[in-house]
Amino acid sequence: MTADSTAHRRFAAVQKVMDRVNSVSAMFAGLCLAGMVLAVAVAVFVRLLYTYTGIRLAAPWGEEVARYLMIASVFIGGAVAAGQKRLIGVDAFVAVMPPRVSRWLAVVAHLLTLSLVLMITWQAIMLVEFGMRQWSPVLRMPMAAVYGGVLVGAVLMVANVAVLVVGTLLGVEDPEAPAPTDVSGNVRDVGGVE
Repeated sequence: MTADSTAHRRFAAVQKVMDRVNSVSAMFAGLCLAGMVLAVAVAVFVRLLYTYTGIRLAAPWGEEVARYLMIASVFIGGAVAAGQKRLIGVDAFVAVMPPRVSRWLAVVAHLLTLSLVLMITWQAIMLVEFGMRQWSPVLRMPMAAVYGGVLVGAVLMVANVAVLVVGTLLGVEDPEAPAPTDVSGNVRDVGGVE
């Protein structure tokens, strides 16, 4: 067993774990979106009921719940998008370069993304600490819970982008594909970053 095949096997195991985490995260982001739509629908319905019938009902929590669920869905969904290489980017230049150059450019792009996401994570930690002393106006819940969604999403983004960096360095394009081997079962050099 070569070091390359061991590295590919370990990477595949980490990638499987991240795929599971991303599946759960995507479901959670979807539930947040559904909750946001429901909260807005209830707020609109209550307002229409008051307008047309005069029944004194209020749902001041609807707008606040929708806002907080949107924040959670954006950051957690963004983490899933990062893991699937669906974040915005310009790859036209990378596509016309030779494979080794394009791989290095991809590593640099992933590292720049990682540095940005690490800064977001640091800011989210500071927001959570600040949110411990602050309460939401209507729901009266600690704002740390709201900012926690930003922190969870940022940490997941860091993990996903780190996996992308390692995968690019190992030359693994498709995480589901096994490491390329020759006839005798040894891992072949696929032109990884040197």
